[in-house]
Amino acid sequence: MRGDAGQPFAALGLTLLCLWPIGIEHFVPLIVLPVYVFVFKKTRGTPACQIHVAGSAPVYLLALFLGFVVISSAQVTQSVRLMTYTRDLMAWICATALFAHFYAHYQTYRLVDGVRPLAIAFWVIVASCAFYIVIGSIQFPSLGYLAAPDFIKTSMTGARFLLKDFGEQLYFYGFTDRVSSFFGSPIHLACVLFLLLPFALHDRQSTVGRVIVYGAALTVVFFAQARVALVLMALYPLLVGMRRAAVAPTFSPASLLAVTVIVVVCAVAILLFSQSGVAFAKEAFLERRSGSVEARTMIYTQSLEWIKQRPFWGYGTQIDVAGLEYPLGSHSTPIGLAFKYGLIACLGMMGFLMSSYVVVIQVFRRERAREASLFYGCLLSSFTCYYALITVNEFVVDLYHHLVLFAVLGALWGTRRQTCVAHDRPRATAACAIGE
Repeated sequence: MRGDAGQPFAALGLTLLCLWPIGIEHFVPLIVLPVYVFVFKKTRGTPACQIHVAGSAPVYLLALFLGFVVISSAQVTQSVRLMTYTRDLMAWICATALFAHFYAHYQTYRLVDGVRPLAIAFWVIVASCAFYIVIGSIQFPSLGYLAAPDFIKTSMTGARFLLKDFGEQLYFYGFTDRVSSFFGSPIHLACVLFLLLPFALHDRQSTVGRVIVYGAALTVVFFAQARVALVLMALYPLLVGMRRAAVAPTFSPASLLAVTVIVVVCAVAILLFSQSGVAFAKEAFLERRSGSVEARTMIYTQSLEWIKQRPFWGYGTQIDVAGLEYPLGSHSTPIGLAFKYGLIACLGMMGFLMSSYVVVIQVFRRERAREASLFYGCLLSSFTCYYALITVNEFVVDLYHHLVLFAVLGALWGTRRQTCVAHDRPRATAACAIGE
């Protein structure tokens, strides 16, 4: 493992942590990329930008998507939503540039070689959640809040992004606090954990260490009350086994079937013979959040109706409608992308995200080391859980896991190209390029 392979991720993480107390990480996300590239150049002694992406299918998809994002700006008619559109546009540009930058340096490092900084980020998030449980909510004004005019300070958007708070006050099973961290709402917290979990697991070599990592993630998701995330986290070990069985010919299908049967039998037994289990499931997944389910159903239904009226260009941003708890185009990444930027843009972005499955499988099959193979199996499982979460939430709302995702994907596509060259060097031609 190269000793400096994780420096790009470390520089990215430090940049985000430095921007957070200033309060400008959401409003001026383009600051992230220049600072990151500057640190990368100083620490690695390499050119700041080497974007050789000609013929790259994912970059073409991103360019198509950004084109529709810009075109949709003409549809933004509510002045109050102009700030939201600008924030989203800068976030998309920054994320795309990060993807291209990480992909461009594919000859310098592999994704599996940059584990330690992202594993540290995982424990920083867990520690922030533990701090919130023990100490409670702490709110303080960022530097951006202190410098902002009064009309921004008193607005909902200004208070949300410039006033820094470790969590929100909600009731849950006797606890007065719903655990969160400085990385956003509970569902966004769960998204970050799923993205970083493979790196934290790979950083621990012992079984006990990996059990501790998984237990920490499961505990945080439980106290965050992220219902879908809790179910996915509980199924995570089984998903890892299924993904490994799907791409590893040496893994016995009978073993996977046996594990699946055992899990199903245990789940049914608990449900049938444990009254407390039934009560917990009913409370956690039905009664406590029934209002949330009804609100989301109304949003999805009306958003789809609006999409039919403007299917190609979208509305540029979310739209507030009287009588709805949340704006149209919110709480779902596929529906939100189609609502804001049109169906073509939505298909382009979702195609870009889903193509990572193929890349992980390709890298998975070429890895000879058992530990690296397990890492990519966990990564594929994390992508499964992450994409399941963003179907009922928006990932562009939270800058942190948005940028981490695109940085990881850039390094992943670069790793795919690197392993392709390494294993097929005698035949390493243009056919080895991304997208072919």
